[in-house]
Amino acid sequence: MKGVLGGAFDPPHLGHIVLAVDAREYLNLTEIFFIPLYLPPHKSPPVASFEDRLRMTEIAASPYPFIKVLDIEGKRKGTSYTVDTLRELKKKEDKLVLLIGADQAESFSTWKEPHEIVKLARVCVFAREGFKPDKNFPFKILPSRRIDISSTEIRNRIKNKKEVRHLLPPGVWEYIQERNLYR
Repeated sequence: MKGVLGGAFDPPHLGHIVLAVDAREYLNLTEIFFIPLYLPPHKSPPVASFEDRLRMTEIAASPYPFIKVLDIEGKRKGTSYTVDTLRELKKKEDKLVLLIGADQAESFSTWKEPHEIVKLARVCVFAREGFKPDKNFPFKILPSRRIDISSTEIRNRIKNKKEVRHLLPPGVWEYIQERNLYR
């Protein structure tokens, strides 16, 4: 089985890596695909370009041979919909597991074709305290560590000239500095 973890990765942080490692162990996944979105359907566009986010995600994933970064949504351009990405992956992969957070699961019914998504992949949710799963969808709930790191927080800390290296995988901070991102 292969896992799918999509997101803006604006920038990718240690929380993404922890979730991938935990998912691999909980679900015995052979590989996890990190898929940076091109344009999100439910929120503002990412701050960094798709190319920068893709490169940072590749840097973040590089120490982990089981994480493969895919540029499916960058090649397709336009608004990124999970259902379209899963359809494309299903052409090559038999068993897929979609990895999402509790906040995403709570809004899952608003996603494009949510009932089709659950046909294409098993949806596994990293639950948080107080999470109430939508009973209309067959979510598998995974135990989750409390990881209070967000890309928004990192971007704000960079803008305000605060330390962020402790929140980022090795190499990502150097890339952000080289490209003068999030200033």
